[in-house]
Amino acid sequence: MFCRLDGKIKTCYTFKLKATSLHRPIINENSSVGEQVKYYRAKTNIRQKELSKKLDLNLCAIKYLENNRIQELDVGVFKKIIDELGVADKIIINDDYLDFVLNDYGSKLVQIRQEKNMTRPEFARFLDVALVSIHRWEQETSMMKRNSFNKIKKRLYSL
Repeated sequence: MFCRLDGKIKTCYTFKLKATSLHRPIINENSSVGEQVKYYRAKTNIRQKELSKKLDLNLCAIKYLENNRIQELDVGVFKKIIDELGVADKIIINDDYLDFVLNDYGSKLVQIRQEKNMTRPEFARFLDVALVSIHRWEQETSMMKRNSFNKIKKRLYSL
């Protein structure tokens, strides 16, 4: 901001600086997956809108991911983004839920249910979800929500 005097009237001007590569977020091993995606996207100098068009994704999906506002992760979308940015080997998954759903969660659910000697209907009642949800999660045709994962983690054991 700078000011100048025009006669007796003081006029001030404010400029907003456009974000540049100098204003990239900083990440470390504790950074969320969203923060990491945001960092690497900024590092490649691609805007959210450009990335969404290139991958034919809804812009909100990218914004929600980067701002950690995801309750349910679309694994396909996440993989598309990190593959496009070329950072699949650099992303640190430090979130139990994301680690679970990104790594063969259907088989893990079957194993958990069987270890606890629960039928699908019992497991559905335990998680307060529809029976069809259990079937879809085990087949990985539908994504388990974070709150259901947290119920399993809290009530049964640490995953």
